[in-house]
Parts: sequence; C-alpha cells; structure tokens
Amino acid sequence: MKAGVLSFVAMILCGFVATAHARLIACVGDSITYGSGISDRLNDSYPAQLQRMLRQYDPAWEVQNFGVSGATLLSRGDKPYIRESAYSGAKACNPDIVIIKLGTNAATGAIMTRLTDGSRITTPLVSSMIVTDGAWHCVRLVWDGSHRYLHVDDAEVASDKRTLNALRSCDAGFCLGAGKDLESGSFWSGLIDDIRVYNRAVKP
Repeated sequence: MKAGVLSFVAMILCGFVATAHARLIACVGDSITYGSGISDRLNDSYPAQLQRMLRQYDPAWEVQNFGVSGATLLSRGDKPYIRESAYSGAKACNPDIVIIKLGTNAATGAIMTRLTDGSRITTPLVSSMIVTDGAWHCVRLVWDGSHRYLHVDDAEVASDKRTLNALRSCDAGFCLGAGKDLESGSFWSGLIDDIRVYNRAVKP
C-alpha cells in the first residue's frame, strides 16, 4: 500500500512540473472521491488531503471535490456521472488539472464491498472480474479477521494486500446488493438468491 501511495504522489508531482502555472485541481469521482463513510470528509477525503500536501509547497494550490456517491462511469449506468450537477460544476470551474476516479460501482458489473476498518487508506474492495453475462454465479465475501476476500464461483477475484484492523461496527442495518444509504446507482442490477451468513470465515 505504501508503494501505491508513493507512486500516486510521484505521478502527481511529475505532472506539476509540466504544468508549472497550474493552481486549480478538480477531483471527479464517486463515493471514494466524495469521502462517503468518512466522519470528517471535508478534511479527510483524499482531495482535502491532497490540497494540504500541495499547499506545503505553494499555498496558492486549490483542490475541489466533485465526487458523487454512487456515480458511474458508464453513461448507461444507474447513476451516470455526466448527468450530475457535479459534472457541470467541474467543467465550470475551468480547472488546470482533472483527476478522475470512476468505475468502481456495481453498475460496471464488478463485485464490491464497502466494509472497511475505518482507516483513511482502506478503500472499497472491488473485483477484477466483471459479471454481466446474465447467468447465475456464486459470490462470496470472506473476512478472516485481517483480510477481506471476494470470490466468484469459488475463484478469488479480489483480496486485501495489507493487514486490516477490526472492521467498523455496523449501526445502520446490513445491506446486500445496495449501498448503505440506498442511494441511486448503488443497487445491484440483477437477482440475488440463497443468501447465507456465517459467524466464521468460510473459504472455497
């Protein structure tokens, strides 16, 4: 995870060298950009943290957050980003640099869980496999006390690369096939049947 963070910062700084006069960044994205689930998203979402980092070098930098929870990259998705007011706002601010983080919502056919340990660097776990063939599949989410795993038809399609802390407690219900706030764009587009919940880690 540290390597990924360092690579991200390196790419950003390299881009700034080529655009020395740039001062305004628009962060376009979904709930990850918006900061959904973060208690103080105005200060702890990644756009806010990026602004603090940049202002250490030049206080003129401004990073604006145009994230929309549940937004999809696909125009035919449940909640296309291009139809949101944030899309118009991002264009209207005439940014020097645009950072786009879209494509992690279920409308793309990916399997995802937003169960996290509450850490600022823990993001939703998203499968590399896309399920859009209209057939039935066995989907499994496993938490073994330190890592999350996603399986489709007994094949692992995503897992944590680092050890997590205890998962955050749930105080607002347990949702399968939808986001915690039941927002548009977070619903699974398909059928769900034969749901089983175990009090132990059950891997294929």
